[in-house]
Amino acid sequence: MAAMKYAVLLCAIVVFGCVGTESGSTKSSGGTLAISIGGDPDVLIPSLVQSTAGAEITDMIYDRLADIGDSLNILSDKGFTPRLADRWTWAPDSLSIAFHINPKAKWHDGLPVRSNDVRFTVASAKDSSLGSPAKPVITNIDSVSTPDSLTAVYWFHGRSPQQFYDAVYQLSIMPEHVWKAIPPASWRSSDAAKNPIGSGQYRFVRWIPRAAVELVADTANYRGAPKLSRLVWSIATDFPTALTRVLTGETDFIEQLRPENIAEVAKHPELRTKQNHALQYSFTQFNLRDPANNARPHPIFGNRELRRALTMATDRVKLVRSVYDSLAVPALGPTVRAYQTTDPNLTQIPFDLPRARQILDSLGWRVTGSDGMRTRNGHPLQFALSVPNSSKVRIQMAVLVQEQLRQVGVKVDVEQLDFPVLVEKERRRAFDAAI
Repeated sequence: MAAMKYAVLLCAIVVFGCVGTESGSTKSSGGTLAISIGGDPDVLIPSLVQSTAGAEITDMIYDRLADIGDSLNILSDKGFTPRLADRWTWAPDSLSIAFHINPKAKWHDGLPVRSNDVRFTVASAKDSSLGSPAKPVITNIDSVSTPDSLTAVYWFHGRSPQQFYDAVYQLSIMPEHVWKAIPPASWRSSDAAKNPIGSGQYRFVRWIPRAAVELVADTANYRGAPKLSRLVWSIATDFPTALTRVLTGETDFIEQLRPENIAEVAKHPELRTKQNHALQYSFTQFNLRDPANNARPHPIFGNRELRRALTMATDRVKLVRSVYDSLAVPALGPTVRAYQTTDPNLTQIPFDLPRARQILDSLGWRVTGSDGMRTRNGHPLQFALSVPNSSKVRIQMAVLVQEQLRQVGVKVDVEQLDFPVLVEKERRRAFDAAI
């Protein structure tokens, strides 16, 4: 999340047991897959996208230089599979990587993908006027040079186990000829944003806000035609509507079900549920900057010890069990057990109410009134916790966090927002905390 500074360790960092619902009949090629989602994508520009829906769709339209393989290993380059780059060569000192672009790769408008597109993608993401979420995570990339039209050389400030990952995965490659004449600050509102041109296996057809996004197979794609001819994301304003569309046959697939939906789906023999171990996790993020003035620390979350106290005051095990039953487990800090590199012995901040109260007392936040709430210098220990109103589970989680923190004298106001509004508040850092 570009230029946003968050602490991500408050309570429920959750690994979901993803349950998808799909129709009983499948085809090996052709046909349309209609997917139910609970809100519009935020944007269809890879270097600006932040929402799950936006990422899903842009991943179909655009390609990266290489993709993460089935091993999920992102250290070095051994776990990656070629995409726009058909091969690569490391420098002897490991401070540069030369990527060779597949000469068959073309943009959807017919022009070839070239090394200058790679250079442009990285340079534009580093441009502060664009505000790319990727900018803070590609700081080790110094620049990209283009010795010829099919070679892009990434130069790094220093060696890192994730050099290759940073180079190939943080940014999908964008066409320079489409975007170079548009000021980065105007990308979001440009015509190009409404009609994205990529190099992926699907071409953009249309986006009807609050209704649908449609893609069609690029049958002449350098990677070959995809098995499905058409993808449609059916946009609902709330989860019940998205689920109803699957139950009635209007759509074919929904990525996640809530525990209370399993019994209802079981009444439909034409539907099939499949439970998978997922890489998703939920967390509460603190804004470390003052929403009223980003140049100042947040009046509450700017203090590390206070953040730790709030974490100690939340019972993650109880939160996860209450909301997800057996479909999720508490994560190991900001990571999940599915990653092979996750250390199961990572030390966790414990649930410890007495210690949380001691820390808050030591910081000057004391209970002074009959309501049990804490104040310091006349200011209440109070913040807003923002959640998307389309997510019942996140609303439930927020209400439980609200109650748990009330027990240590912290007042939490649960703020339910339309998802695009929440994303925009995060982008502008105009919030306190958000799930």
